Amino acid sequence: MHIEHIYLTWYYWYKNFWDELLLLWVLWYISTKHPTAKIYIQSDNVWRLEYWLASNNDIFHQVWQLDVNVYVVPSLPFFPSKWSHLVIGGWEVVTDARSFPYNWRTYFKYVFWIILGKYSLYGGIWTIEKFWSKLLYFLLLWRAEQIVVREQYSRDVAATYSDHVTLHHDFAYDALKLCSKINAIKNKKSYILINVNKHIRNQQTKSILLDTAKKYESHRIYFFPASVWVDDSDLSLLSDIQQIIPTIELYDWTKHSLLDTLVFVAWAQYAVAARLHIVLLIKYFDIPFLPLIYQEKISRILSS
Repeated sequence: MHIEHIYLTWYYWYKNFWDELLLLWVLWYISTKHPTAKIYIQSDNVWRLEYWLASNNDIFHQVWQLDVNVYVVPSLPFFPSKWSHLVIGGWEVVTDARSFPYNWRTYFKYVFWIILGKYSLYGGIWTIEKFWSKLLYFLLLWRAEQIVVREQYSRDVAATYSDHVTLHHDFAYDALKLCSKINAIKNKKSYILINVNKHIRNQQTKSILLDTAKKYESHRIYFFPASVWVDDSDLSLLSDIQQIIPTIELYDWTKHSLLDTLVFVAWAQYAVAARLHIVLLIKYFDIPFLPLIYQEKISRILSS
């Protein structure tokens, strides 16, 4: 299949560390399959994404030896051209967790792409109990040229609608291999990482942070905000944490390349983590840590 232009939409492209890891490998995945295609990423924050691309340019050219043609645009074409393709993605492409008509914005916005079958779906395919979700599943899944999912449940659901399903683990896991690929990780364990969010703002968390600060009082302690979205920003807790640990320092990963940040996390001696994807990252690097569990999915990950 010859494709000259690939358009990406519906990802939370920026201000979430794991999502930016995800984007990195999605670009790699597409570029290896369509090396001559130009890739256009739709984003409401064009400046941030352009800065991100420039910061991680060495990964594409020096590590992967890829000449990736990526452009950031505020909107995508309403009608597809002959040699164009749309990638609709996200952690959960469709889910009952979002009320009607939230999920349907994708369908109505790209209805001509969907009618012509010039699109692929990348991401989770989850709960399907509501009528409107089931209808949207039918309209989206059966016409998709390709469906790439991250785990078996999504694969089983998608397979009931389509024969073009590829089971692939979470793309962000692939990006973690960058560290071993360029031999960037060294045996340096010199500081402590703290990651908390608004969902575990309670007395128990305060006690844990106090105990951690006391146990590692001779170490530098960094606050790592996994999400810096305005509506869901871990940074909103920084002032609270500073009341508990006055010497804590902020690691602002948005000002560093992804590779530099991965190395920074890998060098930690110990961590306290709440966000699922920070837990996954710390587990990947085999760092001793204490999880602050507030969601069932975190418990499932830890027991797997």
